[in-house]
Amino acid sequence: MKHLHKYGVLAASFADSEDTELATAATSLKNELAAFRVKHMPAWRRNWAAAIDRTLKDKGIEARAFGRRNRSLDVIGGQFADYSAILKVRQTIGAAVELLRFGRVNFRKHHGADEYDYFALGAPPDEAL
Repeated sequence: MKHLHKYGVLAASFADSEDTELATAATSLKNELAAFRVKHMPAWRRNWAAAIDRTLKDKGIEARAFGRRNRSLDVIGGQFADYSAILKVRQTIGAAVELLRFGRVNFRKHHGADEYDYFALGAPPDEAL
């Protein structure tokens, strides 16, 4: 996925080129990258959340992606009654959450909990490079 970012930077750098053929190719690449992200990011987020869920199930932590285009992440576990546990998990998954462009992460103590801590991340939309 980091390679997508590199291609996006490359496309953006040539988009304003005086060479019209190069600028057209850069714009086309930029549009194709945006379409690719819009198509695949929701599945990547869902699959990553499912992998986290499988990995941490034995520690009593569950995870799921949900919402419009799977841009929200629920992390559920009894240990989230302690705020330091939330911060530790947030630091651990932070880079992946940012890379996958989750817009919000909720930390719940148990399923159906009305009270929970959340972090709104302000991630760019999937089509943005």
